[in-house]
Amino acid sequence: MVFVAVTFALALAIVLGAYWVFVARLEEKEQTEVRGRIRFRGESSPLRGLGVLKEADRLSAIGVLDEFLGRSGALTGKLQELIGLSGLKVTVAVVVLASMAGALVGYVAVQFAALPVWARLLAAVLGALLPYAALRFMVRRRMGQFEEQLPEAIDVIARTLRAGHAFTTGL
Repeated sequence: MVFVAVTFALALAIVLGAYWVFVARLEEKEQTEVRGRIRFRGESSPLRGLGVLKEADRLSAIGVLDEFLGRSGALTGKLQELIGLSGLKVTVAVVVLASMAGALVGYVAVQFAALPVWARLLAAVLGALLPYAALRFMVRRRMGQFEEQLPEAIDVIARTLRAGHAFTTGL
């Protein structure tokens, strides 16, 4: 019985070893080469020039601020989505820094008016929310334009299809 078990183990080792040498190792090598071609650092890659790969959106042009904002995940994700919907070409860091500047300006402006502390804090909060409110306004305006133009675009596509043109021509 021991002889049968040893023979089975030896045959299994030979089959798995041959599989690893002739199949798995080669597949792993090919995958590594493909990943190496895809994961590049410079602009010299042919894929980046063709627009095949989407470059990750930077949160800031300042490296330290980009790393800091990158670690705050969910908060910056929602803000980045809002910026994308607004159609503005700004980064998350610009909005965050504008909020900080708005808070500072609101606080200082009310401090010079010699109002109580609660009024200063309220002005700082309102100043900080101003860039976010502007983003929300831009999103509403852009979505309104989209909703206004959508029926006309669908009508144009429908007319081109009725005329016998291809769908891509209608687009």
